[in-house]
Amino acid sequence: MRPTNLPILLIVALFGVALIGGGCTDSGRYPDQSQSTKVEADAIRDQARSRKAVIDREQDERATAIAFRERQIKDKASQDREAIVIEFQKPRPALQRQADEVRSKAERERADLDRTLAETLRNPGDRNEAQIRADSNAKRAEIDRVQAARIAEVNAETAKLDSQARERTEAINKKEAEQLAKTTEELAESKRSAAERRLAVDRETTEKLDRLGTASSKQTASNREQSQRDSEITSAIRSDLARDGKLVSKAADVTVTTSDGVVVLTGSVPSEVERKAVVARASDMAGVRRVDDRLVVR
Repeated sequence: MRPTNLPILLIVALFGVALIGGGCTDSGRYPDQSQSTKVEADAIRDQARSRKAVIDREQDERATAIAFRERQIKDKASQDREAIVIEFQKPRPALQRQADEVRSKAERERADLDRTLAETLRNPGDRNEAQIRADSNAKRAEIDRVQAARIAEVNAETAKLDSQARERTEAINKKEAEQLAKTTEELAESKRSAAERRLAVDRETTEKLDRLGTASSKQTASNREQSQRDSEITSAIRSDLARDGKLVSKAADVTVTTSDGVVVLTGSVPSEVERKAVVARASDMAGVRRVDDRLVVR
């Protein structure tokens, strides 16, 4: 089994989540307060949540499938063990009957021997008592020997059955343990893989948010610079119009605004000539990209 580092992976994954959501009061959740940045940051987080939900669902499905296989493995092993018990119980009654018959026969033979001994002692003939008893004891010993030999044969057969049953049961247990070990390893590997995939999503999400923050910071700085330039352009055009002796009297009627280098002229002038003069002055100003002429001639 390959060793797993699930606790470490889970801690790192949680740390990745903290990075994604960390520093996130509403002033820390987003790089700036622009609506477009908020929408993009929320979309990045939503996508991460969706991807991790898919990973979790797939992991749950794998875990369910593995648990089902484990149950099948255990049920099959249990059924096989039960079948062995049934198989090896079948010959036992016959063996027990053989042992009982051997014992019963030996008891009958001993009883017959005792009756014969008693009769012989009553009518010994030309034999002495010691010889009669010695012969009887020898016969009893043979009965005991035969009984013991036959009981030993039955016991040996029973032991053989027990050994065979034990070996087959151990083989089943070993196979079950190996199969369950594989499912345990498969589950651990599945969890490890899911943790790694979740961590990869967290890292990717953090990188996306970092790039968004960097781009947002650059854009914010650029916007500030452009705003400063727009303000300078507006001031310069107003000053230029005010300095022109022909236009100074009308400069107050002309409103100048600048956005992103585009100058918007509104208000009124007394003639078409003055309108063109104002537009020309604005167009010639450094930094102006375009002039939006909304002046009215009155």
